[in-house]
Amino acid sequence: MNASLHSSPPSAGGRLAIDPFWGLALAATTVITAFILLPLVEMVVQPSWQDLLDSWRDPDVVRAIGMSLYTAGAAALISFVFGTPFAYLLARKSFPASAWWKAWWTCPL
Repeated sequence: MNASLHSSPPSAGGRLAIDPFWGLALAATTVITAFILLPLVEMVVQPSWQDLLDSWRDPDVVRAIGMSLYTAGAAALISFVFGTPFAYLLARKSFPASAWWKAWWTCPL
């Protein structure tokens, strides 16, 4: 039998009966999407251009953005310097406990 979105056969009226799960899943998806998108839209729409300019001129904001960029760059550099050779080692070489290390590093995924 071919699996489809409609799990029950057509009713006597000729219309397909829809599984109630799909309605519940759609409702839950809509609510979750609204909880994510509405605050984001409000953050973009609410402030004026003057508020944005004032924020960019605030030394604390500039310092916070600089610290965020510095931290992200340092984390990327550390990951590149140590992570790339270690990934190569795990992928290409066999050494004692290599299976354990592969399992350990793939657990968070």
